[in-house]
Amino acid sequence: SHWWSARTGFVQTLVVGAAVAGLLVFSFLASGLVTSLTRLWEGYWPGGMNSALARWRIGRHVKRWDALNLRDDTDYMRRFYHFPVRKADVMPTRLGNVLRAAEDYPGDDERYGMDAVFYWPRLYLILPSDARSLADSYRSGLDRMVLLASLAAAFPVAALVVLALAHTSWLAWAVALAISVVAGAAGYWGAVSAAVAFGDALRSCFDNYRRTLLAQLGMTPPSSLEAERKLWG
Repeated sequence: SHWWSARTGFVQTLVVGAAVAGLLVFSFLASGLVTSLTRLWEGYWPGGMNSALARWRIGRHVKRWDALNLRDDTDYMRRFYHFPVRKADVMPTRLGNVLRAAEDYPGDDERYGMDAVFYWPRLYLILPSDARSLADSYRSGLDRMVLLASLAAAFPVAALVVLALAHTSWLAWAVALAISVVAGAAGYWGAVSAAVAFGDALRSCFDNYRRTLLAQLGMTPPSSLEAERKLWG
């Protein structure tokens, strides 16, 4: 406060302008990193799925899988939305499992046999505006929550720099750490919920518009689901 009061109006204007410019640059950088950050929260970590941390986390989620009673409707829907089709594809994190469940849906051998990662960019281009807007809305919600969780995780490290420069007390840093943990947890669980909604929209797009994509690609939609699986393959 004393430092700010001692500055001239011109310098204060420059500082505010620099802060706004820095925020804009940071926003552009963050928006470009959302995909990479999402993959980190999904469990694509250095060392891959064979790292000790990934194996430990996958083991915990496999236990959650085994504890589900598929004759119970609630457990069945939890299995459908929160786990991949195959146990061998279980991911290290809840977010990763929710998104993998959505990706596996069209590719299931008992469904369409479509590679969701490959076909989604092509399907997206032919979606009606209302379906595309719905998918975009859910995806934006997921991106916002991932960014919030990521910033909360990075905040304690950045606060250490402020602590060193401004000679702030360790108590202030501890309070900031506690708040960032709460914000990070809220952001992550919000990302999981948003991923469930986005995954359901993605499933619906494949259910309703995959045959439209076949026609757009110049192919005649098959008369049976079995023949359609072979064609997508």
